[in-house]
Amino acid sequence: MKTPYGLQFGPEAADDEALSWLLAAGGGYTGELAEYDFATSANTEALTWLRDEFVAEGLAGADPAKLNRTDAYAQFLRGEIGMLIAHPLLMGAADQAEVPYAHAAFPRKDGGAAPPLGLSDWLMAFRRGGHRKECGAFLSFL
Repeated sequence: MKTPYGLQFGPEAADDEALSWLLAAGGGYTGELAEYDFATSANTEALTWLRDEFVAEGLAGADPAKLNRTDAYAQFLRGEIGMLIAHPLLMGAADQAEVPYAHAAFPRKDGGAAPPLGLSDWLMAFRRGGHRKECGAFLSFL
């Protein structure tokens, strides 16, 4: 195996990957009043630990800042990455490729499971602008 842990800090998934690690350490992107607050002690500790224990030790591959989700998934399916945070769709691809795997909740620093990361994508179209028919056709196509 080429890379023990696929740390996905490339442009495609850095926010998801980072948030998983921050939540596991008791941090996150916001403070108690829901204001953005990145420079907390929990966040600093989590990212320092990743840098010192994973990246510096070579456990996260050659350059985690360039590893995108799509590339990490492909490397996992080829047996080049041993472990990574992944969308459940990767399990279906692993089943089809007959790649043996196991899955578990992301661990919390102090034991147990970390809070889950939830994502929501929206596709929207403007009502105005005279393209109602085209927008409707595109949304029907999807």
